[in-house]
Amino acid sequence: MTESVICVDKSNELPENVDSLIYIDKTPFTAVTEGKAEVLFPSSHDVFYNPVQEFNRDLSIAVLKQFALDPPKTKSKAKQADTSENSDIPGISVLEALSASGLRAIRFAKEVPNLSKVLANDRDTQAYLSIQRNIKHNKVENIVQATNEDASLIMYKNRSYKDRFDAIDLDPYGTAAPFLDAAVQSVKDGGKFIFVKILFFFLSF
Repeated sequence: MTESVICVDKSNELPENVDSLIYIDKTPFTAVTEGKAEVLFPSSHDVFYNPVQEFNRDLSIAVLKQFALDPPKTKSKAKQADTSENSDIPGISVLEALSASGLRAIRFAKEVPNLSKVLANDRDTQAYLSIQRNIKHNKVENIVQATNEDASLIMYKNRSYKDRFDAIDLDPYGTAAPFLDAAVQSVKDGGKFIFVKILFFFLSF
């Protein structure tokens, strides 16, 4: 897919966080930078971006980063001394069950060390296509995978022991109650949850 970039002076035309217009196959997309990610939103606004939630995403990333760097399990003294991103701590798997544009999942991939896999899921077809586009645009295909399923269904599908996630991120527009049973069943056993807004982590011991 050929991608051409047209830079735009955002002083008057574009709101804060918008850096440029990007054309893909002659279709214009607005490029929004947040953290280390740059995500593309179609001019038709089929996929929602909420800049007010940037702090919430920053908080999720901060907690996940701490968990990824220092998972609470018994370590040897040699491991305790090794805090680099290239240590032999196994990578963790993350599910963003309601991903929309894929922004949070992409920020996870670009800003959090020691990740083995991030699933960015949304049941809306336009959102799923946006996630795929943004994964490719940010070159994180080696970590982030897009899925197009109901949030509860994808969690139930991954409730077997070998498929469970180390971390599940849920950020619904309303209550999280409909997703809690599926979330609890698809997070790895043997530990506890850290609760940050609607962010669940499994801490293994």
